[in-house]
Amino acid sequence: MGATTRLTWRVEGMDCASCVAKVTRAVERLPGV
Repeated sequence: MGATTRLTWRVEGMDCASCVAKVTRAVERLPGV
């Protein structure tokens, strides 16, 4: 199995939980995530 890399991104200006959920879902759909 390959190595695991952990990334943390700071996204400024998101105040609502709905926006956070949308970004989270979009990132989770990326290949390799």
